[in-house]
Amino acid sequence: QVVVDSEQGVIVEQEVNDRPEDMGQMTPMLEQVRKTIGRLPEECSADSGYNNGSEHKKLQKMGVTGYLPDSGRNSAASHGAPTPAQAKTAAALEAARQGQALTAEQLAALPHDGRGKFDKSAFIYDAEKDQYRCPAGHSLPVLRQSQSQKKYGTAQRLQYGGIEACATCPHASQCCGNPAKGRTVNRDPFEGFRQQMRDRMH
Repeated sequence: QVVVDSEQGVIVEQEVNDRPEDMGQMTPMLEQVRKTIGRLPEECSADSGYNNGSEHKKLQKMGVTGYLPDSGRNSAASHGAPTPAQAKTAAALEAARQGQALTAEQLAALPHDGRGKFDKSAFIYDAEKDQYRCPAGHSLPVLRQSQSQKKYGTAQRLQYGGIEACATCPHASQCCGNPAKGRTVNRDPFEGFRQQMRDRMH
């Protein structure tokens, strides 16, 4: 792990360890920087391997503004003007965020996940009601809560959805693995911090 002052091109902190992943190693390195030079940087940037919800929360607590692309996404992809397809996707997502009824063309432009279904980013979270709104306009309430053990601690998450409307929705084939059970969307306590980071990167 290496921390560099980007203005001066100087290595200000380094560490060697046996962890194969970068996730969870950003804020500990920044704490080492604080011990070495007596203060934290105002801003920091890193690649997507460091992007983790708990790290976003710690960065905010430390008062450091972070710039990290979404996990698994190459920041180079954001350089230059968007392609026509990317522009259509961005417009469709913005229409969904505004609560507009999406046209067939906008629905077709929404991003898809690895299974060919509407990506989670197409589902808009309503913090006041604590529920998601699907691309077709249906409300997905809390369905269940679960937790699992991760390297950084206990991960808690809420699952939203499982509504009956999915079974008769004309867009179910684009959205649900099993329309009879309905679409579900997961959310953990750090999702709000991730969205703040996405908005900043945008």
